[in-house]
Amino acid sequence: MKYLFAFLAFMIICLGTWAVDIEAPNTIYLYDEAKEVNIRLTNDSDSSQDFSIEFSAPTQFELSAYSGTIPAGKSKNITLTLFPRSDLEGQTYESKLDVEAGSSRKVKMLHIVFRGTAEKGEEETGNGEDGTEIDAVTGFFTMFAMPEITSGLLLNSALALIAAVLLIAFIARFVKRMEGR
Repeated sequence: MKYLFAFLAFMIICLGTWAVDIEAPNTIYLYDEAKEVNIRLTNDSDSSQDFSIEFSAPTQFELSAYSGTIPAGKSKNITLTLFPRSDLEGQTYESKLDVEAGSSRKVKMLHIVFRGTAEKGEEETGNGEDGTEIDAVTGFFTMFAMPEITSGLLLNSALALIAAVLLIAFIARFVKRMEGR
């Protein structure tokens, strides 16, 4: 039991070491015109963090900043502009957004869906919470998708596990005392 608490304490300490969070859409729909996508880097630490970004895609792209500094507790918006390629129409590619901040590195995979002008008007699209377009089928399946695993989610899961173990221990002790009376 003492090893469980030591392990959980170690996890909580390790989770706090990643200072910069990445907010970017998981899926980007690219039609016949350039598309700008907002990427937000948030510094949750108590000190300024230097960052650098590497991005790979099967099409031409531009980043508004490849490196810089984010002050403590602040966010920085980076604009990614993707340019379409007609020869990739109807295909989906996975691109890697690699952010290095301080001594840590975080990778986020972005799905780029190349679509033609005819497809744009044919299907129902809506805007996701991150501003990207979502078609009806994708929207249905993402409703049941797991959330992105972040340090906050892992911390809350670890705390819920600790609370469950303590509750079970309390109930077992209570039942044992009640049987003795």
